[in-house]
Amino acid sequence: TLYGFQYGLEEYKLAEENICELDGIGQDDGYLGAVKLLEMHPEIDAIICTEDLIAVGVIHYLNEKKIKIPKEVAVVGVNNSNYGKICYPKITTMNNKMAETAIITGDTLIGVLKGDIMPHKILLDADIVEREST
Repeated sequence: TLYGFQYGLEEYKLAEENICELDGIGQDDGYLGAVKLLEMHPEIDAIICTEDLIAVGVIHYLNEKKIKIPKEVAVVGVNNSNYGKICYPKITTMNNKMAETAIITGDTLIGVLKGDIMPHKILLDADIVEREST
């Protein structure tokens, strides 16, 4: 995920300093990441998280600091998990269709093991689930 993000930054000539790498993918990691990111860039108006649970931590921090979501800072997560539905505000997220991805991955692996010729690349569809955080 980070490679694709870095590629996009290069493609659109955006600064890589806007990346805030975390040690984990939990709520506490999102909270601490938001602290770090807003210390580095207090003018920031959007935070894109690689996991909904990270976004929950970001939202927790923003709410604690009375930063208005999405008016002052918008937040987006990834995975369309239940976490995004139970926090306030509800998280806008990317539905990467993990069940469908798992089936395609399994079918591809079985094909490889059977010696079938498999596609070099597989493009998977994803949807944006717009909620209250954007």
